Amino acid sequence: MMKKHPLIVICGPTATGKTDIGIRLSREINGNIISADSRQLYRYMDIGTGKDIKENSKFQIPNSKGQASNIQYQTSNIKPQYIQIGYYTIEGINVWLYDIIEPDKRFSAHEFSEAGWETINHLVNCSITPIIVGGSGLYIKALVDGFDTSSAPDWDMRKVYNNMTVHELQTTLTSLNPQRLH
Repeated sequence: MMKKHPLIVICGPTATGKTDIGIRLSREINGNIISADSRQLYRYMDIGTGKDIKENSKFQIPNSKGQASNIQYQTSNIKPQYIQIGYYTIEGINVWLYDIIEPDKRFSAHEFSEAGWETINHLVNCSITPIIVGGSGLYIKALVDGFDTSSAPDWDMRKVYNNMTVHELQTTLTSLNPQRLH
């Protein structure tokens, strides 16, 4: 079960200085940044995602005391080989949830929320203030408000719909619920 803590959230459009504000605030209040960006969490996706890490920066994985070690966090729905929660240090501030998953893996807002709360609880246990910084509204909503994830994705159904044309999808939607198409 996740512990809930008050959160500081800095959100907005791409390239508006959110990370810079997060870094300044982190210095003032003994904080760390948790990235809430749906693309920055993927490894190797550096161009166009706004990751502010330097070329020689090293990905660190903490132990329970906040120091680097070789552990992997495990959450209820994320297989350990798929995700590795850690941080980069940018201008002396730790930035979490960059480069935590391979680009060929599925990763949902629900899984982000679990990884985010793992990180938040870790920081709070180390007396560090978590500051959520990002522009992925659904990820922030999942973290702050949570949402019902009682029904898992139907991957077989998605395969069927992914192979349909727009016209076929409209026809199917009209037959299921004519009001929704308008």
